[in-house]
Amino acid sequence: KVKAKDPQAKSKDGMKVFARDVTGVSVKSLLFFGGKIQVYHMYHEITIDGWLPIAASAKEASGFRTLRGLLDSILRRMIDAPELVSAVEPNDQRLIDGIVQLVVGDVRT
Repeated sequence: KVKAKDPQAKSKDGMKVFARDVTGVSVKSLLFFGGKIQVYHMYHEITIDGWLPIAASAKEASGFRTLRGLLDSILRRMIDAPELVSAVEPNDQRLIDGIVQLVVGDVRT
């Protein structure tokens, strides 16, 4: 669940942001592919890039942070050595497949 922190939010250049100027993105997509994740267990919240709060239990937050770290590690290795893309380790492939299922399932609901 995404909570709006500031109803008068503005873009970095000071202009107002309007709903017609944005594209809907699932929460799981944001957690896996968005900016830096900060977990606040005490508040049951994950914050993306220091400004986008998402309600999450401590268990969910820890799970997403762990999965995101693993995914980032795999992607970093593939970017550093593109030849690895065609020879993904079985454990890495299972993680990628699982994340794809989570994200695709989130988009469909």
